[in-house]
Amino acid sequence: MKSILTGAVLGAVIAFVLTACGGTGTLLNPPSAGVAPAQYQQIELLSRPAVKEAFEMFDDHDITNRTEPYNDSTLQSQIGSFTTTVAGRSNANASALQSILYPNEMKADLSSTATKAAYLGVETGGATGSTFGGRALSDDVIDISLGAIFGNTLSALGVVPDDGKESPCLTSDHVSFASTTSSTFPYTQAPI
Repeated sequence: MKSILTGAVLGAVIAFVLTACGGTGTLLNPPSAGVAPAQYQQIELLSRPAVKEAFEMFDDHDITNRTEPYNDSTLQSQIGSFTTTVAGRSNANASALQSILYPNEMKADLSSTATKAAYLGVETGGATGSTFGGRALSDDVIDISLGAIFGNTLSALGVVPDDGKESPCLTSDHVSFASTTSSTFPYTQAPI
């Protein structure tokens, strides 16, 4: 039953993602004859928490919200310029972050035999926990992102040489995962 439910949920998520990425779309399984297919309007593009908030000028958020995630030169260029100009990191760090964090979409390798999700797992070859990618409920995506931007995450993974320009006080939001998960749906505790 769990695999059927997981498959149904995954199918619904994939259908939503495939239709939402282009701004509008139709359901993968159209409704019965005589019923118009649902149309979706993309209103927020936020696959990777903290990426737009850290790198992008606020005035440009609406532009990227209306752009396909793999065709967003605004976000891609601002990742590079923020990394070198504001964070004071090397060009190598900026290029690495652009290649890892762009496009702003969640990647999952469905052919992977990994048994758990790991934020940025596909992009880092499994260095963040597994090669599956996606995002586990317990993944601290903010700390992972801040560590890559301001810390030594990229050099520790061997992606770039250490530029010696880390800002350790900015590598964490200091908010821990204070939830419990279970092996049954909905996998999280009830809201507090």
